[in-house]
Amino acid sequence: MCIRDRVTIDTPDDIKMSPVMRYLALILDEAMQNDGSFKATSKGNLPTKIVKQASELLPEFAVSQFERNISISEYAGSNEDKFNALHYSRVLAEIAGIIYRQSGRYHVKKTAQKQYLTQGIQAFFMPMLEAAITQYNWGYLDGWKHDIDLRTFWLFMLWRLQSHGNTEQLIEAVSYTHL
Repeated sequence: MCIRDRVTIDTPDDIKMSPVMRYLALILDEAMQNDGSFKATSKGNLPTKIVKQASELLPEFAVSQFERNISISEYAGSNEDKFNALHYSRVLAEIAGIIYRQSGRYHVKKTAQKQYLTQGIQAFFMPMLEAAITQYNWGYLDGWKHDIDLRTFWLFMLWRLQSHGNTEQLIEAVSYTHL
């Protein structure tokens, strides 16, 4: 039996502290206000309007106390290229099959639109988590020169974060585990 078969993860009742889910809500809201889609930038990124709205959310997140220089940041930026968490959220939403880009526009799939209207943003927590665990290339934004597939450690990392609430300890533990 696989360890994943013995782990139960429930959708939190309140996901407003999750930057990824809040950014996804901004993307979905923008599309819903425009008949299910909105124009991408010429580079294929999210429009400046969404980037600005997402940047304004920074003070609501626990990470805000650590952000000093937001010219290139994890949780704020002037465009998607300079805003890693927003870029990650958009890419993950595409991998999860919630949104797609076609003809210079981002579209929300019809089934996702119905889910959003009936269940809210909580409907996408599990698909986003599943996409992050099984499909997302965790090395995409890490800047490490070594190609290590950290997806095999996801449950361990989740346990460490939950147990210790400290990312530095997590990084140290994963580094030692891989050696």
